[in-house]
Amino acid sequence: MNSSKTNEIQIKNFFVALIRRWWLIVIMTLTIGGAGYHYFSDNQPVPIYSATSSIIVSEDKVNMNTMNALVSEPIVLKVVAETLAIERSVSQLSGQVSSEAVEGSQIIKVSVQDLSAEHAVTIANTLTSVFPEVVHNTLGYSEIEVLSQADLNQGVSQVFTPNNRINYYGFILGALLGVGLALLWNTFDTKLRSEREVESVSELPVLGTVSKVTRSTMKQSGRKTKRGALRGETIV
Repeated sequence: MNSSKTNEIQIKNFFVALIRRWWLIVIMTLTIGGAGYHYFSDNQPVPIYSATSSIIVSEDKVNMNTMNALVSEPIVLKVVAETLAIERSVSQLSGQVSSEAVEGSQIIKVSVQDLSAEHAVTIANTLTSVFPEVVHNTLGYSEIEVLSQADLNQGVSQVFTPNNRINYYGFILGALLGVGLALLWNTFDTKLRSEREVESVSELPVLGTVSKVTRSTMKQSGRKTKRGALRGETIV
């Protein structure tokens, strides 16, 4: 019975602390949430697009792992950069290009990621176009052809979509911090604000209270005293 009553008191004190310092929770929520909103607005990520094309190697006795690795090698990417006349280094192009040999076949899929869907399609198609010639000049293989090219209307996918979840996380974090600060403040606050709190701490009944005296109440009290004195005068 005592434990149940103690739990009720603790829960009541918890809600009283939150209600008493609701303004702190509001301030923290708006501050942290507003900071998250401004950060997201100033550093909003841009979407990334991916385009895929493929090549087929019909040459006999060809190591497909070698062909797959050759796709992103500088000897190929240098030709791609020169063909497109783009201001990107070979290392930058290498970070955008990935390839995969389809298991059980002689097909290699080439994927290119870029901030622009048009650029992704152009780089992917150019790479698959120049690859057979580079392989022929380097290894002497000639049975390599373009199987499919990327299409801007069909073969482009958006691999990264920006969202505004950071805004919600900011407001949630601010609210949690506000609640934590309100409870922490309440822990160190020893001020007694009501008769019930005095009785709870002292375990004694309150017999009377003294009103808070301010300048305005003193002035009002003085006026009442003067009026009482005038009424009590006897005029002869």
